[in-house]
Amino acid sequence: MQPTNRWRIRISGICKLPGKMCDVSALGETTLRLIESRLKDNSGNELLLRAERHCRKIEVSLASNRRKEAVQSWILSELDYTYHEEQMLVEATFSDYQNLHDILERLSKALAVGQQEEVDIDILECIYWRRGALLYMYCNTVNKHPDKQTDQYTDCLSKGIQELSAMLSVRTRPKGAESQDEQTQKLLEEGIFSDTHVLALMYAGEMCYWLLTHSEPSDTSQHTQLVKQCHHFLTTYIFVTEGPLKLHGWSTDRAKQILSQVVNQKT
Repeated sequence: MQPTNRWRIRISGICKLPGKMCDVSALGETTLRLIESRLKDNSGNELLLRAERHCRKIEVSLASNRRKEAVQSWILSELDYTYHEEQMLVEATFSDYQNLHDILERLSKALAVGQQEEVDIDILECIYWRRGALLYMYCNTVNKHPDKQTDQYTDCLSKGIQELSAMLSVRTRPKGAESQDEQTQKLLEEGIFSDTHVLALMYAGEMCYWLLTHSEPSDTSQHTQLVKQCHHFLTTYIFVTEGPLKLHGWSTDRAKQILSQVVNQKT
């Protein structure tokens, strides 16, 4: 699921992580072979064609000594390629967990390279979002089938919450930055930079609730922390959708229902 951009405030800045530089040319060649294999049976697929175009830009960028641009082209090709794979997985209602695992692993590798190479913050944010949203969709599917709710399911819930939390924490508002209007200022103060951030709040809150419902943490402090996370995600979601974004069509019914049930669990 690619993030939408009904509105976005661009803020730059990211921490550099140490590590060995990747061979972006080799990465591009490996991804291109996978794309070309898929194109044999999907010659007109726009996602795959776009992924192919990104791959073919890599050598051009490297020849012009534009390494960061080459790395970003490879990551974008991976995002498009894995999104194609993700669509197939969703159509098959997540019938093959190994395919889910493979997509997540490819996105993890793209994230590691992106952090190391200091790619644009939008790209890192997108990878966290894609991983978190994919885990949400998987858990939402499994949630409808109690017989499939195994330890694997609860593990995916935990990982999904971590990914969405990371996505919501990638950007920090620079000190002294002022927005053009009061409503945007409120969104910035809550760490909301796009509608994707709003959706991530709802997804994360719902996954916290599912985890609370389907597991009994032996560690009381862990359970308490999960309740706090659920409350934070959903109250923030309600605040921004009933406040600054009240005219944008967001529903708060499910968030309020979950919060009510979480409160009842505590009493």
